Amino acid sequence: MNEALRRAIERQREIASTAEAEQRELNEAEQREFDNLQAVIDALNADEHREQPITAAPETPAASPTAETRNDGGYSPQTASEILSMCSTFGLRADDYIKRGLSVDEARAEILKELEKRNMPIGQPVVTHDEEDKLRAAITDGILLKAGIGVENPTPGAENFRGLTLKELAVETFEREDSNTDYRHMNGDRVYSQLARSFYNPTAAFPSILDDVVQKSYVEGLTKANTTFERWVKFGSLPNFKKTTNHEYLASYNGVLEEVPENGELKAYIPHDAIMPERQLKTYGRSFTMTREAFINDDIGLLTTMPNRYAQMLKRTQNNLVYGILMNNTKIFDNKVLFSAQRKNTLASGTAVTLEAIRKMIYMIGIQRDAAGNQLALTPDLIIVPFGLGVDVKTILSSPTIQTTDNTQAINPYASMTVEVVEDVSLNNFVEDGQPIPWFMGVRNEIIQIDTLNGQREANIRRSEVPGKLGLHWDVFADFGVSVINPECICRNPGIAMKFE
Repeated sequence: MNEALRRAIERQREIASTAEAEQRELNEAEQREFDNLQAVIDALNADEHREQPITAAPETPAASPTAETRNDGGYSPQTASEILSMCSTFGLRADDYIKRGLSVDEARAEILKELEKRNMPIGQPVVTHDEEDKLRAAITDGILLKAGIGVENPTPGAENFRGLTLKELAVETFEREDSNTDYRHMNGDRVYSQLARSFYNPTAAFPSILDDVVQKSYVEGLTKANTTFERWVKFGSLPNFKKTTNHEYLASYNGVLEEVPENGELKAYIPHDAIMPERQLKTYGRSFTMTREAFINDDIGLLTTMPNRYAQMLKRTQNNLVYGILMNNTKIFDNKVLFSAQRKNTLASGTAVTLEAIRKMIYMIGIQRDAAGNQLALTPDLIIVPFGLGVDVKTILSSPTIQTTDNTQAINPYASMTVEVVEDVSLNNFVEDGQPIPWFMGVRNEIIQIDTLNGQREANIRRSEVPGKLGLHWDVFADFGVSVINPECICRNPGIAMKFE
């Protein structure tokens, strides 16, 4: 077996083994290479087993062999290898050229004709969508790894790009898109200029890679935000930025059926016309720029740090708006403050977290009525306390017994109560040191609602152009609205000043 034949067979086995190990079929690029290798193997096998006729030596030098005489008299492994290489470069199949016994020059001429017929750029290698996607993913993961962002199961090849600069990564993609330009020997400023020109091109590879880096850094930032509102608010969706109607018919939560006497009439239930929550979206956002100087200085951390921080800012903004509603006690959709004696949802004076205070607040929520005057019979499953009081609540609710006024032990009536205890430092930040800090009890998913545009809870991140500013610019913005939906589902304890000694 000659060396070319052996290499072709080994490469075929390598392609098949890789796909088998990954439990998948051959992709388009692998299948094309496999078929090309098979054409070479067939041609080389035919040469090895062809019986050469014994003839007298020619009296005159033989003329250059034609395609037909080459097919009959043997085929050069080097020729097959060169044709295979050319075809692989342009994404063409080599088997036809090899089986016909074309020389390298003849094959090259036909390849050029084929490229002209397909209107494909000559001299530019063809990269399949699958290969291009893998390259982009590998470069993206390489940038994230370099910036210290955790990447689960990095794309194969990511480590190869981990140590490259932004300029080198940009050149890597530019050369694949335009092999006729020598980007590798350009300085950082010229590479930046090329990137700036392609920044708003939706098909350009490197801007797309930067977008992926920004997006993944943003998602990682969401996991780092230390917020608690998600544990008890309700999430909704609005289709536009219009304010929702503030009146609608309300069927009671706890209406009852009337007895119908013999031959009696079934009466319709008349719903109550009540003022309902006004919901409206607003837009919140910021922007950041990778300046020309930052690109040339290879400040790769900017691409990951800023979106990471902005993700945390988004969640903190929502957290502050939610707890601000509870702490500021402003007027809501019915033009009344959220907590008042009229609503019967606030204690007259504040207390510490005690069993007696919890009992009073459970009772206060349990007797609430809807706008139609019907009893709601609510059972609270949420306690919201400022930072530092969570231990007190959990201690009370988890104790099997309680101390009675007679200094004896009794069964704790709330020991089996299922309650979500939310402890958030935002409540502490709304008051000055030494002032009482309120705490709350309520029903999860019934108090406050956060609406987003068409249900999209993540921020929008888009490339943007800033006239007169040298840099690659991104806008980060989110559309959401925060509103009280059921004020009767929460009550307030004005609390006391917290002191820890």
